[in-house]
Amino acid sequence: MAYLVATARPQLRDRLCELLWEAPDDPRGSVRWSLAKLRPLIDTRTTVRLVADRDEISFHAKGANIDVVELRRELGAGPAAASIASLRRAAALFRGEFLEGLDLTGCYRYHEWWIAEREKTRAMRLAILTELIDRLRDAPAEALEYARQRLSLDPLSESAHLGVIHLLGGMGHTREAIAQYDRCKRLLAAELGAQPSAELTLARMNLSSARPAAPDVGPPVLPDTTVSRGAGLPLIGRSREIERARTVIAAAATGSEHAALQVKGDPGIGKSRLLEELAHMVRALGGAVLSGRAFEAEAVRPYGPWIDALRSVRLPELPSALGADLVPLLPEVSAGSPGLGDRNRSFDAVTRLLPMLAPANAPVLVILDDVQWFDEASAALLHFAVRALARSHVVFACGLRPSELYDNPIAMRVLKSLARERHLLEIALAPLDAGETLELVASVTTDADADAARIFRESEGNPFLALEIARAVEAGEDPLVRSVEQLIGDRFDRLGPTAAQLLTWAAALGRSFPAALLGRVVPSSPADLVSGIEELERRGILRCVPSGNAFDYDFAHDLIRQAAYWQTSEARRQWVHLEIARVLSQSSDAGDLLAADVAHHAALGGNDELCVRACIAAGQRCIRVFANLEAQALADRARQRLDRLPTPIRVPLHIALLRLSIESGAWRLCSREIESELTRTVLEAQSAGLSGDVAAGWELLSELHEEVGNTASAQQSLALSEQASRDADPETKVRAIARVGRCLAQLEKDMPHAKALLEEAVVLCTPLRLDLPDISLGLGLVRYQEGEHEDSERLLSDGWVVAARQLNHWLASESLSRLIMLLLERGRIDLAYERCADLEPLAAKLGDGSELPFARALSALTKVARGDGDADGELEHALFGLRAIDTKGHLAYVLNFMARLDLRAGRVAVAQARAEEALHAAEAVGRRTEVARARTVLAKIAHMTGAASSARAHLEALGGDLERPLALAATVRHAVTDLATEVGCAIPARPTHRAGINDHES
Repeated sequence: MAYLVATARPQLRDRLCELLWEAPDDPRGSVRWSLAKLRPLIDTRTTVRLVADRDEISFHAKGANIDVVELRRELGAGPAAASIASLRRAAALFRGEFLEGLDLTGCYRYHEWWIAEREKTRAMRLAILTELIDRLRDAPAEALEYARQRLSLDPLSESAHLGVIHLLGGMGHTREAIAQYDRCKRLLAAELGAQPSAELTLARMNLSSARPAAPDVGPPVLPDTTVSRGAGLPLIGRSREIERARTVIAAAATGSEHAALQVKGDPGIGKSRLLEELAHMVRALGGAVLSGRAFEAEAVRPYGPWIDALRSVRLPELPSALGADLVPLLPEVSAGSPGLGDRNRSFDAVTRLLPMLAPANAPVLVILDDVQWFDEASAALLHFAVRALARSHVVFACGLRPSELYDNPIAMRVLKSLARERHLLEIALAPLDAGETLELVASVTTDADADAARIFRESEGNPFLALEIARAVEAGEDPLVRSVEQLIGDRFDRLGPTAAQLLTWAAALGRSFPAALLGRVVPSSPADLVSGIEELERRGILRCVPSGNAFDYDFAHDLIRQAAYWQTSEARRQWVHLEIARVLSQSSDAGDLLAADVAHHAALGGNDELCVRACIAAGQRCIRVFANLEAQALADRARQRLDRLPTPIRVPLHIALLRLSIESGAWRLCSREIESELTRTVLEAQSAGLSGDVAAGWELLSELHEEVGNTASAQQSLALSEQASRDADPETKVRAIARVGRCLAQLEKDMPHAKALLEEAVVLCTPLRLDLPDISLGLGLVRYQEGEHEDSERLLSDGWVVAARQLNHWLASESLSRLIMLLLERGRIDLAYERCADLEPLAAKLGDGSELPFARALSALTKVARGDGDADGELEHALFGLRAIDTKGHLAYVLNFMARLDLRAGRVAVAQARAEEALHAAEAVGRRTEVARARTVLAKIAHMTGAASSARAHLEALGGDLERPLALAATVRHAVTDLATEVGCAIPARPTHRAGINDHES
C-alpha cells in the first residue's frame, strides 16, 4: 500500500511480484490476497481508491490526505524559499522515518528503493529544521524544540549538539547546557573514539564564564514555622494548579461531569508532590485513594499500573459475577474458575468497582503516575474508564514526563484522544520562581545564611535539585560545581554498611517494591533489615507507602534510585538481578503474573534461558487477557536471546516463541518470514531427535498454512505432526494427537482418520487426567458428520466450557461458533441467539482475523431466522465483511444458509445467486459439505425450472463424496439422495445412520 501511495503512479502486477515477494509459490495469489485485505481498510462504499485490473494496480489519490504530497506543497521551491508558517507545518508532518519498519531487507530491490527514499526525506527534514532554527533566533524556546528534533535525527553530529548548547546557554539554562555538552562528549568517545572539537570546547568554556548574575531577591525569607526533616515537604508555589484540581475534585464529589487531571512536567519538577496533595484533599473529604505507577522496565506487563492501583486499597466483598470479570487483572478476587478473560467485561468491571470503594457522595481518586510508560492494555483501559466515569464520583489524576511520551505512541494517542474529547484537563508544572525556591529551601535547612540566590540559579527553579543543593550546603559542602548524581551520592556516602547494602538491592528492584519482597531477596537477618530500612527512611531515600493489607517501599524520587543503581559496579548489578530473578521464579505465589518481572531481572542478570522461559509465560498471560501487542513484544525480546542457548534447550523454546507470535496475530504482517523460521526450527528439531518438538512444530505450521488458505499444505503438516508425535512422551503424544484430530475434523479432510485419532486421544487422556478442549471440539464435529446431533451439541458445549476455563480464547470461540451453527440447523433459534451474545464480545478480542466478522454474520443469521425486521441490512453488512477478509469457508456457510431460506420464501433468483457464490467459495478451500449444500440448492432450482440436465449434473458431481465415509454431513448426504430420487438421477449412496436427524434438519 505504501509503495503504491509513495510512487504515485500505476504499477504492473509483475513488477510488484518481483519487488515485494521473494519467490513464493504463487506471487500473483499473494498480490490478490493482499488486495483483499487492504480494500476494506482503504475503500469505502462511495470511494474506490485501490484500482486494479489484470495488468496494473494503482492508488486513487484524489481527496486523500498524504503527508509526502502535503510536504511538497508546503515547501514549493525548497525550505529556503518557504515561509516560517509553511516550515512549521512541514516540520509537523514528520512523525518518524519514511515508511518506518517497512524495510523488507529480504526483498533487495524494494529495500534499495526504500533506503533512497528514506535518506531523501531525512535530508529534507534536516533542511527544514535547520532553516527554522536559523529564523527563530528571537524565539529561542521554539527554536530549541526544533534543535532537539534535529539532534534526535543525527545524534552524532557535533553541529546539532552545538545548536542545542548555544540555545540553552542563551536562555540561561546553564546546567542543562553543560549536561548536553557532557552527553555529546561521552557519545563522541563511545561511538567515534573522538574528542570534542575546538568549537564545542569553546562553547563549554563560555558556559562557565557567562553565568547570569544572581537576581536581586534579597535575603531569604524564612517561614514563621519550620518543617522538620521527618515531616512531609510543604507544597509551595502551586496555588493556581491546586485550585484547578480542587474544582475537578469538587465536581467529582457531587457526581457532576468532570475531566481527568493530567499533571505533566520534567523530572524533579514536583508532579508526585502535587499528586500527594490531591490524595490528602480527597481523604479529607472522606474519599478513597488508589495509586499505581508504570515502570519503563515493565512496559510489557499488561495492566501493571492498574493492578498496583487496585491492590493499593482494601477491596470490599465483591459479587461473584464482578469478581469473575476482574480475574484478568486480579486473579485472587475469584476462588472459582477464572472465566473467559473478556476484555470488554473486565473494563466494565473496573468501572463498576471503582465507585464502590468510597462511602456515598465521597470522591474516589485514582492516581496513575508515569503514564508515558503505559502498556497498550493499560492505556486502553484508561481511555475507557475516563470516558465511562466522566459523570461519577471517580476522578483520575495522571502524571507524566512529556519529553518521554513521544517514545510511546500508544499512550500519546490515548491522551490526545481524551484531550480532543475534552475528557482531560492539563496541569503543566513550570519551575519555581526565585521567591518560591527560597521558601522551599528554607523548609529543609536551618542555615539562614545559605547562598539562596546561587541555589536558585543552579537549580533553575527545579524543586528536587534545589532541595538536594540545599541539603549539601547545610552539610558544609559546596555542591554548586558538581552534578546531581554527585549530590545524591554524597548522601549515600553517609550510610552505614547495612543500609548501603540494602540500597543496592532496592535500586535493582525498581522505583517501588513490596516490603516482603525485599526481605526475601536480601541476604540479611531480620534485625539488620529493619535497621537498614529505618536508616534509609531517615535519610529521605525511601518512604513507606500503604498498599492494601501490606505496605510497599518507594524511592523518594526516581533520580535517587537511578543514582543508587548506577553507583553499583556492573558485575554486582548483574549478580543482584540474577538473584532477584531466581527468588521471583521460585516464589509460590508468582505464577505468570510475575513472569514479566522475572524476564526483566533475568535479562539484566545474564540468564538467557530463565529470561526466555519467563517471556513465554508472560506472553501466554498477555494472550489470555487479550494484550496481543505486549505478547508480541515479549516474543521479540526473547528471540534475541535464543542464539546463546544449547540446541536441546533452544529449539523447544524457539517453537514456543513462534507459537506466541502466531497467537498474537504477528503472522499477518510477516507470514512468510515466520513460516520460514518455523520450518528451519522444525528441521533442526528433527536433526536433534526432539520428536515432541517436531510434532508441535508441524502442528503449528499446519495452523499457519490454514490461516493463509493453503489447506493442502496444512493437511500434509498435520500428517507429519502425527507421525512425529508417536515417539514423544505420553503427555506430548496425546496433546499432539488431539490437536491433529481436531484440525483434520475442522478441515473436513479424512474424517474417519480424525475420528480414530480423537478416540485414541480419549483413551490416552484417562490415566493422565487431562481435559483437552481439542478432543471435545474435534469429536463434536465428527458426531455432526455422523448425524449424532445430540452428542455433537453436548461435545461442542463441553469444548466451549473447557476452553473458556483454560483461557484458550481461540478454541472457545471456535467451539462456540460451531455450536451456534448446529443450533441454527436444528431450529433452536432462541438458544443460538443467546449463544451469539457470548460469542461476539469474545471474537472481538481475537485480533483482526476471521473470528469477529463470522461472529457478526452468525448473529445476523439468527436475527433473520427469528424474523427481526432490520436483520437483512445487518446480514448484508456481515457478508461484506466476510468477503473483504476473504474467509471463503465461512462465507460459503452463510450464503448456503441464506440460499435455503430464500428458496423457501420463493426468492428463487436470489437463492441461485447466493448458492453459486457459495459453491465457488467452498470449492476454493475444499469444504465438501458446503459444496454439497450449494449444489443441492442449485439442483433443486434447476429441477423446479425444468432444467433436468443441469440438476442431474450438480447431483452427479457429488457422487464421489457420497461414496467416501463421513465426507459429507449426514443431513447433507440425505438431502442429496432424497433430491436425486425426486429428480430421477442414479448416484451412489452409502447407507448411513439417521439417528438424531429430525424433519426440520432434513
